[in-house]
Amino acid sequence: MNGFIQFSLGGGTEARSQFGRQTIDAVEDENSVVFTRQQQAAFDELRSAIEHGLAAPVGHHQPVDPITQLNQLAQLHRSGALTDVEFAHAKQALLGQMR
Repeated sequence: MNGFIQFSLGGGTEARSQFGRQTIDAVEDENSVVFTRQQQAAFDELRSAIEHGLAAPVGHHQPVDPITQLNQLAQLHRSGALTDVEFAHAKQALLGQMR
């Protein structure tokens, strides 16, 4: 069984999936990332980190060490949660923020 994480932005218009087809439809959705049972733990960790970040008061975010972020990306890549291309793009974005 596969699962997915779907990202949406305020004001966006996301299509709703039919009941029972959510994961199948997520494959076609550019705002969704599908994962396998073996990748579940990595995605649970990612979901927790996102929820923690969203729960933090605006303007009071703790600065995250770029090395820690890079290590987290590498872990997701090693687990198969990120493809080579996704990892390369995320790494470039992170390194671009450090400049």
